[in-house]
Amino acid sequence: MKRLYVFSIKSFAGPFVVTFCISMFMLIMQFFWKYIDDLMGKGISVSIVLELLFYVSASLIPLALPLAMLLSSIMTVGNLAENNELTALKSAGLSLYRILRPLTVVVLLICLGTFYFANFVIPVANLKWRSLIYDIQETKISTILSPGKYNNQLDGYSIKIESGTDSKFKGITIHDHTNQSIVKTVKAERGEVFKSKNGLYLFFNLVHGEVFEEMSTMQGPTANQSANSFHPSRRYSFAEATYKIDLTGFKFNKSDDDLFKNKHE
Repeated sequence: MKRLYVFSIKSFAGPFVVTFCISMFMLIMQFFWKYIDDLMGKGISVSIVLELLFYVSASLIPLALPLAMLLSSIMTVGNLAENNELTALKSAGLSLYRILRPLTVVVLLICLGTFYFANFVIPVANLKWRSLIYDIQETKISTILSPGKYNNQLDGYSIKIESGTDSKFKGITIHDHTNQSIVKTVKAERGEVFKSKNGLYLFFNLVHGEVFEEMSTMQGPTANQSANSFHPSRRYSFAEATYKIDLTGFKFNKSDDDLFKNKHE
């Protein structure tokens, strides 16, 4: 009987592992397909993606296990019947219950483990991946380009657009304070916005605009200067121009997990 039990468990283990991995792969691909727009083009590090994959995989295990157990059980019993092993066992006086007893015990143990896993691990995993997804979504460029108001999320820049959707906008104003000795303001009638392939730069293809540059001093007015003295400045216009902004000041930041405790499932 021990040989029969070992044989049945070995016959069940192989298909179970394969079907479980396939089920997990399909569920993970479904998850990434749902959030592909939030993940692409953000410059998210590989470690963050792997961390997200880890927590998502943990939360999907209870969904993959039932399918894996069903398919592996069908395959195990089907192979026994196909090779006439089931017929030989029954002719030896063994009932179907005794033949399937080891599989029943294994399935019950898996169900018990899944119950505790769902109670203690799934809530934490859901909390972690929802928090990560929220933080990734907050790095979208659309949060920088909100029509009708200035946005100061990028270090050294203040950007405003009048109207527009997706990547095409009208009434673009960019205040550049990255150079402390020069205050630069760029205005354009319209333009297109896109990110570099590595996600480190934001490019504005501007049409019909002007650039204002004014020299500034870090110190206050000297004895030979009045408070109302003018600083050197220049102004020039352009038909088309490309403006590049460094996105290192718009990095991925993790939020406090306590903000997402209501997402425990």
